[in-house]
Amino acid sequence: MKLHVVTSIKSAAKRVAPGLLEALETYCRLRVGASLYAILSSNPKPVVDALTRMYPDIEVVRFIVREVFVKPILSAIQVDCEDLVNLFINRPEEFAKRIQKAVDNGVNSA
Repeated sequence: MKLHVVTSIKSAAKRVAPGLLEALETYCRLRVGASLYAILSSNPKPVVDALTRMYPDIEVVRFIVREVFVKPILSAIQVDCEDLVNLFINRPEEFAKRIQKAVDNGVNSA
């Protein structure tokens, strides 16, 4: 994942949910053995699992996914937010493929 995307995610997380990225990073390293950002760009299912354990209300999870992950990514690749929120939650593998392609290409390909 490109540095400017990671920076945008970190900035959004500090504003919306301070401490969340640190908790998710720890979870990802312990459960999957990879960094949060590597998981986001390959298969975000463990992140979804962690968020749904932390926040049982799916609307809270949707809010966090939208504000902390999807909107910052969208700022770089210009894609419809709700489409990506739904993919992130319902089809995380497809989300990862689309995001990886778009972030690697730096164009509107998601």
